[in-house]
Amino acid sequence: MQLRVLAFVLAGGKGTRLYPLTKERAKPAVPFGGRYRIIDFVLSNLVNSGVYSTYVLIQFKSQSLLQHIRDGWEFSGLLKNQFVIPVPAQMRSPGETWYRGTADAVYQNINLIEQADPHLVCIFGADHIYRMNIREMIEFHEQKRAQATVAAIPVDKQYASEFGVIECGGDGRIHGFHEKNPDSPTIPGKPDQVFASMGNYIFSTGLLLRELYAQFGMHYVGNVFWQVEHIPSRKPLNGIADLKGLKIRVPPGLVSDMLSKAGAAVVNIAGGDVFTALQSGVIDAADWSSPSMNIDSGLHKVAKYSVNASHSLPACEIAVSKAKWDAIPPDLKKLFEAEVRAMSAKVKDTIIASDKAALEKLKADGVQVITWPKEEVNKLRAVTWEVQDQFAARSPMAKKIVESLRSFQKNTAR
Repeated sequence: MQLRVLAFVLAGGKGTRLYPLTKERAKPAVPFGGRYRIIDFVLSNLVNSGVYSTYVLIQFKSQSLLQHIRDGWEFSGLLKNQFVIPVPAQMRSPGETWYRGTADAVYQNINLIEQADPHLVCIFGADHIYRMNIREMIEFHEQKRAQATVAAIPVDKQYASEFGVIECGGDGRIHGFHEKNPDSPTIPGKPDQVFASMGNYIFSTGLLLRELYAQFGMHYVGNVFWQVEHIPSRKPLNGIADLKGLKIRVPPGLVSDMLSKAGAAVVNIAGGDVFTALQSGVIDAADWSSPSMNIDSGLHKVAKYSVNASHSLPACEIAVSKAKWDAIPPDLKKLFEAEVRAMSAKVKDTIIASDKAALEKLKADGVQVITWPKEEVNKLRAVTWEVQDQFAARSPMAKKIVESLRSFQKNTAR
């Protein structure tokens, strides 16, 4: 199976130790050998290793770097999966901050990973001068069936205080990380050397869901996302305060717990009774589906407000018996995964188009569409996180699920 690999190159460093060379430019944009720049080393390593999809995360004094990437690394246009694209700090964290390090830089751009749906994600620094066959590192990662692989080089122990040092066993498995510690553990069998991290990483994606499904003998293949749900309501809901006392139909689960904690009077009734319950006033609103599906159910005829509170993002997963999955040949696995991705894209595109037409129809039929402002969404998200914290305390797996879900929520916040 051909692996889909997405690369992030971290090019946001100030490079204060190279001043005055970095007075007017970021460290990765410092010239090297005439017309080249330091960033060219990692980009050349990636391209020559067959990794063609690269996002360059930029931040400080980036104009010179942007111009160099535009002039020297524009090779996209024919194939959408071959590109080198600069990405400024997206301010996706709750505090709308700049990148605060390697993890935060990737965290703020996790949506790019979700959109690309790669098998592997490479995260490499942009300020190293070296030559490396990254394909060998990818093959090593796959052979070891690793979740994460870190590139390192042996250096004399006397320099341990200048590097992040990896502690590992004789089989190469990582046991710990020591940041600039002169007493860092040495390489097994080499008491005078330590493994200095190069800051280059490879991660496998989809591991959390596969781990979850594996407990039940299932193999996770892919997911299907569509549009944010709207709440059909008989009353105007302009913010979280309007949820207090609201009689709303919600299926049992975390969304129900969240709306209840926000002050709503949650009612659990069958889906087939929602229309008549709204019509008669038994309920004021319903957690149902996206605008087009709400119209198909006729809910706009009895609920004259369609509220986008960003309260729920529908999704489903495609999973199969792990025993059956393990038994089929690799080419059929590849075909099945491709069909799931194609179906997901088709479903999402179809519902986006349907919802666009549905919103116009709602307005034409006298339904008022209300979209909550960011500050109200954030208030509801705060309540959501309280409910998630309670759920996370149930088990280690519940905690992992919440951590993954919260990361997704943070990075898709409006």
